[in-house]
Amino acid sequence: MRLRLQTDYALRALMCLAINTERRVMISEIADQQSISKNHLIKVIHRLAGLGFINSQPGRSGGLWLNRPAAQINI
Repeated sequence: MRLRLQTDYALRALMCLAINTERRVMISEIADQQSISKNHLIKVIHRLAGLGFINSQPGRSGGLWLNRPAAQINI
């Protein structure tokens, strides 16, 4: 199966968030771990938040987290 680059980034971001359920994760942290451009990842994160897969909170104590348990997200 061949995935679009944005789909690949979205899956990587969702996996990072599924692993880190006990805390909020920053976009820059995901970008560094996955070797993804931060600017491209911001677009993907915005789309995932719009679709209801993740929640985001801006600011110093903000970050990203899954909107529902990882077991309930189907691909």
